[in-house]
Amino acid sequence: MAWDFLDVFAKKKYVENQPRGNRKLISFSGGTLVNGDTAMEVSAFYRGVTYISTQIAKLPWEVKDSDLKIKKNHRVHKLLNLAPNDETNAFMFRVKLIADALIYGNGYAEIERDLAGRVVALWPIQHNDIYPDRDENGTLFYRVVGGGYAGTDVILRKSEVYHVRNFHTKDGILGLGLLDYAAETIGTAKGAEKFANSLFSNGGMPSGVLETETKLSDVGLKRLLETWKTKYGGSKTGSTAILEDGLKYKAVSHDPQVLQFLESRKFSVIDIARFLGLPPTKLFDTDAATFNNIENANLE
Repeated sequence: MAWDFLDVFAKKKYVENQPRGNRKLISFSGGTLVNGDTAMEVSAFYRGVTYISTQIAKLPWEVKDSDLKIKKNHRVHKLLNLAPNDETNAFMFRVKLIADALIYGNGYAEIERDLAGRVVALWPIQHNDIYPDRDENGTLFYRVVGGGYAGTDVILRKSEVYHVRNFHTKDGILGLGLLDYAAETIGTAKGAEKFANSLFSNGGMPSGVLETETKLSDVGLKRLLETWKTKYGGSKTGSTAILEDGLKYKAVSHDPQVLQFLESRKFSVIDIARFLGLPPTKLFDTDAATFNNIENANLE
């Protein structure tokens, strides 16, 4: 179980430039906020992360001895394949760890042991509440921020942490997640979605304008806007308009090139698929889908 660092490492000397587990929780791409939550609002990214984490979670997680023989009667095997604790099942536990490892680079769980040192439970830890560190002797441990009494930090030994890391790592200890490298791509996709929403909502793409050769007073302009919105706005769009005071209606035609942002949204799906290592068809991009390549992708 956890033990308070105040008693053991009260005089601990931090290692300079030691990477922290939550070092890149937030970034900005072109003014767009990119973090774990906003990234999951991008449909392609959400689908890819969910697909990979659930597919891996469905696989058996085996426990092997030094001779690589599977130990199905081992208590850790039961925790990983049935229930890691009395609050969740093994599938949801695996999904969380893999999703955290994909997005942030690392998934963590505390290993609870009984008095005899036997593993009795695995408890997930939020990725941004824990990070690996070293003491003054260079020994690796994990710091849980605010996990102790009265909000103090808690120290976990390496043997007390089940650490699932992304395969991409620079030091072999701390995994690097997609947010470390795909922030620009995700930010572009997020920006395109915001642009599309602002363009299409609330008449963002007007079908026409009202023209007049006379100058309208502030009162007259306000009355015109309110009248037009009441009679021809919302669900009444498309009804026949009756113009007065020399007003003329001019239809607005949109250059197809103005709508090329739709192509950028498609490209973002392809780019996200590259980062995730998935065929675009797994993200429901069917532009280049054929029966043969979908079949091959499923087999792969």
